Amino acid sequence: MDAAPRLFGDGPLIVGVDGSGRSRDAIGLGQQLALALPGELMAVYVHTLDELDTVTSVHYSDEAERLAAQQTAAKRAKVAALAAEMGAADVQLRQATSAAAGLHDQAIGSDAALVLLGSSSRAGLGRVLLGGTAERLLSGSPVPVAVAPNDYASREARLAVIGVGFDGSPEARQAVRWAADLTDRSGASLRLLAVVAPMAFGGTAAGAWGTQTVSQVLARELQSETERLAEALSADLAVDPHVFRGSPPKLLVEHSQELDLLVLGSRGYGPIKSVLLGGVSSYVLRNAHCPVMVVPRGGSDNQAVTPSMPAGC
Repeated sequence: MDAAPRLFGDGPLIVGVDGSGRSRDAIGLGQQLALALPGELMAVYVHTLDELDTVTSVHYSDEAERLAAQQTAAKRAKVAALAAEMGAADVQLRQATSAAAGLHDQAIGSDAALVLLGSSSRAGLGRVLLGGTAERLLSGSPVPVAVAPNDYASREARLAVIGVGFDGSPEARQAVRWAADLTDRSGASLRLLAVVAPMAFGGTAAGAWGTQTVSQVLARELQSETERLAEALSADLAVDPHVFRGSPPKLLVEHSQELDLLVLGSRGYGPIKSVLLGGVSSYVLRNAHCPVMVVPRGGSDNQAVTPSMPAGC
């Protein structure tokens, strides 16, 4: 593995905004990442048909068209004011059937580096919680999707410690590549968080290492692999490897309190070069204390899953 292959493109960092507090959180995270990535922030407001409550209840007419235009202009002005207040450029307006669809199309059309979102308004302070837009984007986005925790904009944000979940799978290796790229660009340190889940079935085996359980074998293999990976990366990056045994999602959430960003890989099957939520990443996104970024699956080297390890996040 190269120490820090360049995976983030030079395109814009798309921030989904709607004028709410979560827009501030998304812009705040975008500002931190823009310090490391070459692309500029692009605030995007997607005007959806379901916002036109006063229009869809009547037959479409010139009056309905006028009301729709007024609503669109008023909402865009509100969003633009918030973006300007936080130092973002002018807001791009898109119209689509859903916010997720509009942001997806914008990401493709502008060759974006990543998409940033805020948490659902139902999230507790300092917690990430997915809403409908994030759920949909995290099921097929062509670029990484990062979600800021609730009230992130009010923090003294920084990007000093980047964590990445690792389980030895191809998807986790891809996540490490993305995390290493961002770590190299930002000057942060990289924390490898390797977790092996205890096997539900027991079983012992005798061999060169004596009598041991399957979980012990897997833990030892993951320990060795993590150390090799850290050594390969440490030529160019400050790397801090950790190996744990226990519940991967719960341990990642626990350690998210010590991170400025947590990077996760996509699930182990589905379209390549797309972001896909799996069980671990879904749980972590809903409970993490720091921003979480889920990266797309890789190319041909990412097709097979290492047989001795669990599938990726």
